[in-house]
Amino acid sequence: MKKILVIALAVVMLVSVFALTACNQQTVEGEYAYDNAWVPGAKYGVKVSVTLNKDVITKVVVTSEDTETYTNLSASWENKATWENGQAAFLASFEGKTIQDVLNIRVACAANGQPNSVEGFTAVAGATQSSGRVILAVQNALTKLAK
Repeated sequence: MKKILVIALAVVMLVSVFALTACNQQTVEGEYAYDNAWVPGAKYGVKVSVTLNKDVITKVVVTSEDTETYTNLSASWENKATWENGQAAFLASFEGKTIQDVLNIRVACAANGQPNSVEGFTAVAGATQSSGRVILAVQNALTKLAK
């Protein structure tokens, strides 16, 4: 009887831990876009999904690229493979960062919104605009948490 009670208590504690962990997890969506200077009416942009446990990022996923809404990669872009090969590691580099860590990243943009430089985070070399768009989309998602 004592063993059953101990096992039951252990199961209740384990379920409680999972429940608390699940309560602290949340996912928010964000996006960033600006006019495509080469194609009137088109936009460069990206949408992301950011999963957090409390205030720590556990995953960032690009949820749209090269769609009817936004173009993130031009087919003729000479560094397209550089971004494609570095994107997974770049997205993984958000993991373990706090909301404030990511909000502190600075992305300088041209007047039209095109990202030109990143400060405080490692962008994919040769893919600063794509990296900047993702950072700004993640920041957009995170600012929704305060609302």
